[in-house]
Amino acid sequence: MSTSQNHGDLFRPLRGCPNLRIACDTIPEQFTLVYRYFSDHLLGLAQTDLPTQVTKRILKDALRGLAVMHDHDIVHTVVEQVQLADLEDSAYVPPGCDIVGKQAGNWMWRSPEAHASGPVNKPSDIFSFGVVCIYAVHKRIIFAVSEEELGDGEEILAHVLERQISYFADEEGLDALYKHLGNDNPWVHVFDILQGGFNKDNPRRPVSLWKDVDPELRNLVGGLTNFDPAKRLTAREALEHPWFKDNNDLDWASLEVYRSGGCLIWPTIDLSLSLSNNRDGGGIAAGQGPGTTNDGLDHGAAGARPRTIDGAIRKGC
Repeated sequence: MSTSQNHGDLFRPLRGCPNLRIACDTIPEQFTLVYRYFSDHLLGLAQTDLPTQVTKRILKDALRGLAVMHDHDIVHTVVEQVQLADLEDSAYVPPGCDIVGKQAGNWMWRSPEAHASGPVNKPSDIFSFGVVCIYAVHKRIIFAVSEEELGDGEEILAHVLERQISYFADEEGLDALYKHLGNDNPWVHVFDILQGGFNKDNPRRPVSLWKDVDPELRNLVGGLTNFDPAKRLTAREALEHPWFKDNNDLDWASLEVYRSGGCLIWPTIDLSLSLSNNRDGGGIAAGQGPGTTNDGLDHGAAGARPRTIDGAIRKGC
């Protein structure tokens, strides 16, 4: 069976969902899937001055698409948006199974367990969606790392994982992640080194204390990014969160065209992040975020951050 036929079978149950971009045709002899063309994506759209209610509706529609995929045991691995695209990067994961051995998705949006090459499943999509929510509302890619932030010989992932622990982990969550990964996973040693680097001179900065973020959004993101994959909100649970409740009456028909900064934004525009196709960070240059670092936060001292991930893994083997 050709790749295009496999994808057709995989996504046939999803064709009725308006929040997913499904291939509209195939070219079997060229192993090609044909999609409706989209002219823009969420990374660019979020940089405009969208009303908060519109941003919420965009994210809610993305979550609706993700929920439908998860209902059918399809894991996206690279969360995007108001239609989720790049479904060719998705995988059917039967109940009781996981994706193992692959660092799925772009490193700036990837879950902790995806950095550690699995086990990856629906909760990994949820973690990435939480990071997308912060970007969409506050225009901050919180795991972007500029060259200026890298010390001599340091690797980007050392900074990224340190921030993940700083923002979203606690002792209970880390212990649960270690059990999820398994003691034989060399990345457990990496996380252990990084969490040991926090002290009074280099304190953690949990999302629950981000004063410039709406309390309900902080609560939502905290539930989406719990370090324990088993305790993250599901897509259906997240749809019921209070942060999404006050825009139930927002209708795209009433927003037929929204004008912002001279740009016309149609409700049917591609709002996909296209994370899987932008390995350099999804089209937003490092350093564009506000504040002293790319995410607008002061990260303090390096603590016990390993210079290279490979070196830390070798020490843990």
